[in-house]
Amino acid sequence: MTLEDNFETYNTDLWTPRFDGAKVPMAYTKVKDNYVRDGKLCLDFEKNDEPVIRNGVECYYSDAGLTTKGAFSQKYGCFASSIQVPPCPTGIFTAFAA
Repeated sequence: MTLEDNFETYNTDLWTPRFDGAKVPMAYTKVKDNYVRDGKLCLDFEKNDEPVIRNGVECYYSDAGLTTKGAFSQKYGCFASSIQVPPCPTGIFTAFAA
């Protein structure tokens, strides 16, 4: 194993928030803090009452993301993650990419 994080704390030396824009047209990336609670990494999303206009599109959802770019990389091997997304209405896009 080359990397394991059980999220006892939020390791800012490894994880960097992504602010490079949402990957779906109805969302935008809002600058906010990611955090660890009860051994779980929390990436919050929000549905907003008023839209934010992004590239001429009304965006009602904000999203969050992380990257290890510049801190860790691996080209080959097995990549595994345990992810739980709470029940929620439509409009949420989740992804785990190696």
